[in-house]
Amino acid sequence: MKKNCIILFSLIFLISSCILDEWDRRFIIINHSNARIYVDYSLDTVPVYPSKNYTQKIFDTSIVKGDSTFLTAGKPTWPKFIEHSKYKKITLFIFDADLLSEKINLDSLIDKKQYKSLIFNGEQLEKLNWHVTIED
Repeated sequence: MKKNCIILFSLIFLISSCILDEWDRRFIIINHSNARIYVDYSLDTVPVYPSKNYTQKIFDTSIVKGDSTFLTAGKPTWPKFIEHSKYKKITLFIFDADLLSEKINLDSLIDKKQYKSLIFNGEQLEKLNWHVTIED
């Protein structure tokens, strides 16, 4: 009986910790440019090449003009994620999603440096209330 209670308690604890594990969604990207954009981020100043060609997924998750989306961080939260990085900054990479096609993938855009980069530290993002507006 005692063993069953311990197992039950452990199971309830595990389930509740999964339910209560929230994602940090404060980082909002707002598209006021004239293009459909795809936004990626890195703690480095150069974009990371995707391990596979995710052209369709990237296009599907792109942000149309006038729309917005949030970047998610699990644990650690965005401030801690940036604070624990080497340079204490995060770089946003903005790609024109309309340039993506069967013949042109994200790797090609990175190789040709066809992206815009914006670098922020935590203090700058706090001043912006974690809302970054992308404009032409």
